[in-house]
Order: sequence, then structure tokens, then C-alpha cells
Amino acid sequence: MANKSIPFYYKWLFLALGFLLVIFLFKSLFLRVFHFIRTLFLSVGTGLTSEQIRVKSDELFQAMDGSGTDENKIYQVLTGTTKKDFYAISQEFGLKDYDRYFGREDIIFGTKRTLEQWLSFELNENEKAQLKQIAPYFAELGF
Repeated sequence: MANKSIPFYYKWLFLALGFLLVIFLFKSLFLRVFHFIRTLFLSVGTGLTSEQIRVKSDELFQAMDGSGTDENKIYQVLTGTTKKDFYAISQEFGLKDYDRYFGREDIIFGTKRTLEQWLSFELNENEKAQLKQIAPYFAELGF
């Protein structure tokens, strides 16, 4: 009777495919937990109240959602904020589905993105340079 064991390389292939499946299924959860932990530690000591943070987050979303971007509203909201304020606003913003092609929230075809990513996609290089003048900490964020 012949030995019918699974070849060694098949075991590694199944293990790799299982690992990729787990990553695919839990990617959204992992991104949410990572974003929460990162912004939680970086937003300690903000000078804004929780209501101000919520309002600024909502205003930034409204400025970027849908067709066209209200750059002046973005500048207005972020004027006078500190790096810790921005991290608190980013935490409140959370991860929202973003459609790169239409520049709006899209829960069907969108990919979950942070506030930093939304801003990066919505603003061109000149607008990013102006944002760095208004809020210099954006240079540290890679804008």
C-alpha cells in the first residue's frame, strides 16, 4: 500500500493561503484597532473639547464628501489646531469608505481611509503646501 501523505510544499501552500484569507477577512478590524490605538496615544492633551473635536471632524467630512472639495473650509477648520488636536479630530473621523475616483464616501466600492488619507487624496500639491503654512505639523505627517 502506497503512502498517501500530503507533500510538504502543499502544507506550506495551504498555510499561506489560510494566512492570506485571515488577513483579508480581518483587515478592516485590524485597521480600526490600529487607528484607534495610534490616535488615542497621540491625542492626549488636546486643547479642544470633545464637542469641538466632533464638529471639526464633521466639517472636514462635509468639505470633502461629494463632488468638489471645499478647500477653504478645510483651511478654516484646521487653522489654529495643534498636532494633538489633529490626532483627536482624526480619531473622531475614524475610517470612512472613500472612492478615489469620485471623491466621496462610498460604502460599496470604497476603501476604508483615515482623515490623513482623505486629505491627501482631495488636495493637490499647491493646496497641501498652503495647508502646511496654516498648520505646520502637516509637514511631519508627510504632506
